[in-house]
Amino acid sequence: MRTPIYVSSSALGHLSYGALCDYCISSRISGVELSSSCSIPPQDLFRDGKSDSPPLKLLIHNYFPKPDRPFILNLAADSSIINNLSRSHCVNAIDLCHKLNVPFYSFHAGFAFNATPRQLGGSLLSAPRFPRENAYRNFVESLKFLCEYAQKRSIQLAVENNVVTSENLVDGNNALLLGATSEELLHILDDVSSPQLGILVDVGHLKVTAKTLGFDRKRFLDSLVPKIKAFHLSDNDGVTDTHSEFGEESWFLPCLSGFSGTKMVIETQQTTVEAIQRMMQVVGDSIEAKKNDDIAN
Repeated sequence: MRTPIYVSSSALGHLSYGALCDYCISSRISGVELSSSCSIPPQDLFRDGKSDSPPLKLLIHNYFPKPDRPFILNLAADSSIINNLSRSHCVNAIDLCHKLNVPFYSFHAGFAFNATPRQLGGSLLSAPRFPRENAYRNFVESLKFLCEYAQKRSIQLAVENNVVTSENLVDGNNALLLGATSEELLHILDDVSSPQLGILVDVGHLKVTAKTLGFDRKRFLDSLVPKIKAFHLSDNDGVTDTHSEFGEESWFLPCLSGFSGTKMVIETQQTTVEAIQRMMQVVGDSIEAKKNDDIAN
């Protein structure tokens, strides 16, 4: 069985569910991850785009479904209002996963600042901060709550590694963003201590963060092998997370050979169907080559 390869809604543009089904079927895309870029109403997901079309395989990620009133999802928030809003959003997403038979719900690691939506993706230093130790404690408490809730619905959870750029360092240190290193992710998993919780590795985040903080990105992956449930796949220049397309030369492809069966999500920005198909082929070929080598040996 080939490794399941999904495409993020960020690569597909703003489509209705019917149009999304039609596009994916004609483009030989069998799975889609719905994220903040998707504005499809949740109720529409329970209808096929055509009566004779098979439903798409779906994953649910972070800020989907979009809330009626926008806010910054932060499970580490010191504000009880934001923390409760974040937990409630995740509870709704877990319920949606349960109804749609989606195997897991993934979300971003928390952070130690209060930001507006327009501040994300750029400099975060102007946002009001609170102690990192408070953020860590809040995040672990939120994860314990969500793991208990998800377990009752047989849904797995996955925390995505944060991206740390040099412009967001405070006196040369990562004071703002949780879960950016393998050491802290493992610490979080240990403190939460739930079989429901694993890791979603964003290789674009990893490339930037490894350069910013000066650690080995392959060693990061090696240390998390048993805990990784899925990957977000894109490339960048190592300075900014641009969600660029990737090819055979991209650094992470050889690393994927040990993750046969792990869900792979192409998370580039809106791009052509030809580029999506090429990236899907590159990922599939890379993983299958390793499997064939193992069989031959």
